Amino acid sequence: MNKNLGLVLLLLVSAPLLYVGSSMSSTVKPNQSATKEKQSKQIIEAAYQSARQMPISDPCGNLGKYTRLEILEEKNNSNFYTTITEKKIKYYTRK
Repeated sequence: MNKNLGLVLLLLVSAPLLYVGSSMSSTVKPNQSATKEKQSKQIIEAAYQSARQMPISDPCGNLGKYTRLEILEEKNNSNFYTTITEKKIKYYTRK
């Protein structure tokens, strides 16, 4: 895989989501905490389902999707799919 192409694809996939995530308020009131956690889990779940739907014949796309998922998990301090994400990133990086 061309490293520059992989980087461009990663940025194209990750940029819109990072923008959405950065627009969330950093000041969370106690009663909003559960709502924020629920929203974070829904976003992470959607990213995981999107990665799972990517055909195996598209290693660059898969790498981008799982890298996006990894970034989301780190940003939200969660580990719902950390193990599978690490394995998939390692696998698709070698392709």
